[in-house]
Amino acid sequence: MAESLLRDLQCRRAKPRATSYRLSDGGSLALLIKPTGLKYWQFRYRKPDGREGLIQIGPYPRVTLEAARAARNLHREVVSRGDDPATLRKQDKVRRKVESARALTFQQCASAFIKAREAEWVNPKHTQQWKNTLATFAHPVIGALRPQEVDTDLVLRVLQPIWLTKNETASRLRGRIESVLDWAKVSGLRSGENPARWSGHLDHLLPAPSKVQKGGHHAALPYDEIGEFFKLLRASRGTASRLLEFTILTATRTGDSLHAVWPEFDLSVPLWTVPAERTKAKREHRVPLWSHYTNVLSQSASRRIRTLGQPRP
Repeated sequence: MAESLLRDLQCRRAKPRATSYRLSDGGSLALLIKPTGLKYWQFRYRKPDGREGLIQIGPYPRVTLEAARAARNLHREVVSRGDDPATLRKQDKVRRKVESARALTFQQCASAFIKAREAEWVNPKHTQQWKNTLATFAHPVIGALRPQEVDTDLVLRVLQPIWLTKNETASRLRGRIESVLDWAKVSGLRSGENPARWSGHLDHLLPAPSKVQKGGHHAALPYDEIGEFFKLLRASRGTASRLLEFTILTATRTGDSLHAVWPEFDLSVPLWTVPAERTKAKREHRVPLWSHYTNVLSQSASRRIRTLGQPRP
């Protein structure tokens, strides 16, 4: 079969038609011209099982006539050996993908892990905390390394400078490094034990957080003073006072009360249903209401309050 039938000028001047058509260069190479005006090089061949195969070499003129002919010659050599060039191309693509994945750095693995897990984190601040602690303390030391290269000494270089002075942050950071390295191991990017694990490993090299962290709790009202506090609270006017009273009596989170809207309340029962998308556990939460608060809510409705925290527009 004759080959090298085309000239570059023919390829450039080929006009689109109502339907796609091909200009043959011989040797199973042809230029496909689509009605849109786009042009693609194609190579047709016979597969080892006798079926016809087709390979898209690339668009013209990004792939020149000379480059298309060179690609055709390589594919013909593969066919002559009894192989399928399309199968070999797919295998090569998979190989390159695997090699590219193995070249991922710890920082890239951390980003991939966060992206995979952030959907289950209720508070967006949690995602930002992950990014911030890793970027501030871990990435300067191990961010550019491959996961397989991260060892115990490097993990200690990250943790030791802040273990005594910022132990709560350091403890969370250790857990985050451990999670990223576990993700890398499952992804085939490292093997062996996790150098950031605590039990049976770092617990022998670093003091226990319970021995380092300073004790203490947030200020709390003594239970025997709650009666006097409620007298003062109920004497105080304003939405903020009612919101605080409501939050205390329903034992709910501040955000649940602050963002409550009227469709969540059924005063005939009476019952407040916090929808799943607003709860930390992602489950619907039902809160029985007592008569005092049905009156407060009714008064709020009469004053056109959209939520307990905000007025209606």
